[in-house]
Amino acid sequence: MQINKLRKSLALLILAIILTATALVCFKTFHPKHKKAQAPIQKVPYALDFEAPTHTMRSLSFEGRFPKVPSKMMVYKVIHPHVTEAYVRQLAREHFDMPRDAELKRSSGLSLYWLRGRDWELEVDPSNGSFSMSRMGRQSSQIPAEQQEYPSAEDCKRIAVEYLKKHDLLPGDAYLGGVVDNTKSSWRAMSVGFGRNIRGYKSWGAGARISVEIGPGGQVVDILKQWQEIVPYREYHVKSPQEAFEELQKGKGVLMHGEKGRVKSITLRYYASPQKQDYLQPVYYFDCAGPVHHFYGVVPALKAEHVKSAEEMREILQEKLKRDANSATQ
Repeated sequence: MQINKLRKSLALLILAIILTATALVCFKTFHPKHKKAQAPIQKVPYALDFEAPTHTMRSLSFEGRFPKVPSKMMVYKVIHPHVTEAYVRQLAREHFDMPRDAELKRSSGLSLYWLRGRDWELEVDPSNGSFSMSRMGRQSSQIPAEQQEYPSAEDCKRIAVEYLKKHDLLPGDAYLGGVVDNTKSSWRAMSVGFGRNIRGYKSWGAGARISVEIGPGGQVVDILKQWQEIVPYREYHVKSPQEAFEELQKGKGVLMHGEKGRVKSITLRYYASPQKQDYLQPVYYFDCAGPVHHFYGVVPALKAEHVKSAEEMREILQEKLKRDANSATQ
């Protein structure tokens, strides 16, 4: 009997110790003094940095099923290159084998770099690292335009891909887009375009594109590359497609080249600006069919609590302009 009592007492003591330890853990976990401070989610700038027709008198319909989308999407941080004379010359040697002593000039306005070789001229934008390479005298052909022969669209695709691979200018996340026949215009070339695919989502905007211009006889005459270096920043909650569509109907976002019609598809994309931007953000892209032609709409995809509004961004810009003006006068 005595042994049984001792066993019961020991069991009760062990249970008391366990309960006390559990209570202490709970106290430390849930007591305000012991809660770990959650880092506030930093707001990112408003996604669209351009002025476009808003078409306030909108009439849009959508009869399909809204697509399934993730509750969160990654926002990417843009790594800006430090463009210097050495950077430009290295770019010219690495990709185009231009001579070390090629003539270098810089524009007074946008501070563009121009590097001129014997056959080519390289232009680099220091604000974002984008560049174009143009063949010298490409518009001075002695052959009349109507007598010039251009490759087929399929041959142009092959020529463009081979050229970019040869010069190490084709990123792994690039995809081949369409071919535009500009041979009847003053440009007189077949244009092959490439877009960017970011983990399954296409980009939208001129900040993520490669264009290869092909002249008579399959000669590459111009290359344009606008391609930002990006790294994952953090995930943010996104609106539902229904919410984005309602915003587009109510006048938010932008509509380009139309205002009345039927929405054919709704997709998530990343907006890549041709201007300098700090973050690559998702947007909803609406492909629309109007009475006469196709048009499209764009609405920022992140929920409003994660984004500085367009009005806030305008105020920030105005304050910056004031500070710059005051600094210039001092």
